[in-house]
Amino acid sequence: DNWMAVEFRKETPVTTHEQNAYSLMIFGTGQAAFHKDLVPVTGDGMIPGFAKDTWINIRLVVKGDTMEAYAGDTLILRATDTRFGQGYISLNSGNSAGAFDDVVVTPL
Repeated sequence: DNWMAVEFRKETPVTTHEQNAYSLMIFGTGQAAFHKDLVPVTGDGMIPGFAKDTWINIRLVVKGDTMEAYAGDTLILRATDTRFGQGYISLNSGNSAGAFDDVVVTPL
């Protein structure tokens, strides 16, 4: 599968896709899911109007034990989990020529 990921609350600052973190996974089909330790913790959400080779504005909101993913202003995923309370952030991709642009991290 082609995928891109925003990994957050990682326990180590390494750059490889790894366990010991949460991930917002976005697949080449437009499906999205939250993973923990590389295992899905939500069912799949869909990015409305997804098209390959098109920029998508994704917003990830993580506060306390709640994580939410938005495509534009549309909530596509929500999950609650307490395993990782803090950590590093990384951007990753697999089998994909995807790109990240204008990444902003804002403390809540």
